[in-house]
Amino acid sequence: MEVIIAKASIEDLDQIYQFERKYILEHEPYMISKWDGIRSKTKKTLMENLSRIFVAVSADELVGHGYWAIHEGYPCIYSLYVLNDYRGQGIGHKLMLSIEESIISNGYNKMKLSTLESNQARHLFDKMAYSRIALQDGWIHYEKSICETNQ
Repeated sequence: MEVIIAKASIEDLDQIYQFERKYILEHEPYMISKWDGIRSKTKKTLMENLSRIFVAVSADELVGHGYWAIHEGYPCIYSLYVLNDYRGQGIGHKLMLSIEESIISNGYNKMKLSTLESNQARHLFDKMAYSRIALQDGWIHYEKSICETNQ
């Protein structure tokens, strides 16, 4: 089944919020009550970054998303999520490429991200030439200098 990567619309935000919650349940279940407590803040953050959110769509259904925002002066990936049934099909890679293209078009040439050591997406980041710059408290911190030739 074909998967299309597109810019998110305001109508996608509720589903994206649910994806964010699924991520917490899968990787940080001990944080779910805290996360649920900041629901309105999370939805506000998603709305503020709507122009930086990309969705993966298959048969008119959202199957994943990713987005970036500015953190401490650098573009950072804040989220990359693909539904379990769609993992391993290159969707995360396509979302990452769209994020990188967006960062380049916004005038940046470096980006950062962090993920838990237990998150399988770390293999994608390694494959896409993100450099591991630190390991701290179970989190891997990555950095990548990007240019149009990295596509």
